[in-house]
Amino acid sequence: MTLKEVCNKIQKTMNEIIQHECKVKARALEEGLKVLNEKQKIEAIENIRIETSFELGAMVKQHYKIYDAIVRWENNKDFMWESSLIEVLTFDERMKYRNCPSNDYSLEKYKEQSDIYDKKLPYLSFIIKAMVLLKFKYSIDHLEFLYVKRKEESKLAIRNTCYSDQTISETQNKNKVENPFEVKLDDKQIEILTECINEAHLFATTITTDILVKLFTCKLQTPLKSRNNRSIAYLFFRLEGKYITYEWAAVIDNNKLILASKKDGYLNSSDLYEAKSKVLEKTSSFKTIIDKYIEQLKKH
Repeated sequence: MTLKEVCNKIQKTMNEIIQHECKVKARALEEGLKVLNEKQKIEAIENIRIETSFELGAMVKQHYKIYDAIVRWENNKDFMWESSLIEVLTFDERMKYRNCPSNDYSLEKYKEQSDIYDKKLPYLSFIIKAMVLLKFKYSIDHLEFLYVKRKEESKLAIRNTCYSDQTISETQNKNKVENPFEVKLDDKQIEILTECINEAHLFATTITTDILVKLFTCKLQTPLKSRNNRSIAYLFFRLEGKYITYEWAAVIDNNKLILASKKDGYLNSSDLYEAKSKVLEKTSSFKTIIDKYIEQLKKH
């Protein structure tokens, strides 16, 4: 049996486990929200979202290469083979998967002991937990959208500045707004965020609201220079879900928006994930500043 065939067999049971774990977390959340009023629900969902992101940040630090290999594949039912997971395993670790008696692998045994297969299949419980948390994080974002009453037309300060210069596709409206960060901020919130960035000294130069809009629309004439990669990662982490997409690191990377603080070249996804995992471990003055302004954002 080839390695791919073995992975596909393991994947089937792994998908059952991930689905089971997601249902358990969803039921627990649903039961917890039943006893809360609308305001308490919003606060609880926001706190759970932050806690989940912190937990994922800790996992990044624990096994960065494994996490990075699967982080964008949470919706792919064949992620074990289709992602780069197998490639980042050592030869000995791949051989353990290759020689695994997959018929002995079951949801029932996993329920009894979640790490029971880790010696035979390296990182298995870690991979399952990461996948469950990634899916749960998106569920939390959806719930937050349902419970929070958003402002309609004014919520996108950049709505009129980001029309595509080219037809996006023949089936899409030619007037469709380009919003790569999926920004949900009004004019006042853009002003607050600009003040936050300047007070926390995220970039080597002071920015204006116009520059921030151009950053969010990926239309900077020249990239911004990071003064502190960790502070940038922390700000975008605090914005993710409610105000911008969870995929902000990929947007920054793909559009070459920010120059790294200490190395030559642009900040990439790996730099940002690493910076986020480090900043979540300790307190710092810029975190205090950013947290203060995030609270201001919530009031508008």
